[in-house]
Amino acid sequence: MTAKSDAQAALAAAMAYRATIAADDADVTVDEMGRRIAALRADLDTSVAALRSTYGVDASAACTALVLVGDRLQQLGEEVAASLRTVVPYTVEQDTNHSLVAVALYEDVTRGPEIVALNRDVISNPNAIPAGTELQVYDR
Repeated sequence: MTAKSDAQAALAAAMAYRATIAADDADVTVDEMGRRIAALRADLDTSVAALRSTYGVDASAACTALVLVGDRLQQLGEEVAASLRTVVPYTVEQDTNHSLVAVALYEDVTRGPEIVALNRDVISNPNAIPAGTELQVYDR
């Protein structure tokens, strides 16, 4: 395969995968999406290397375009993966606040606002969540 055909094949695969993402394929798991993105990213990186070795500086615009396609593809995959997180119930065991719940569940205090956003109808004061409160949280 030539560098040009490698690049064209990688771009075609990226566009096909983008169509899969746009179709919101409910059967694709987050792990499968990660594998697909990694494979496509590897194809794009191989194409960039082939273009550079074959055409040198003359291929810089094409290489830049392929890198940008790879970056955007990865970003789209991450966005879709984030949207596929499962919401699960969580019962607050003792009086607490949104930051402490985030640390307990995710070991990440910065996810406190995410918990509040998911539970606007339940949490009246994010800094005072009473024991026994049923929250909806992401499973990861």
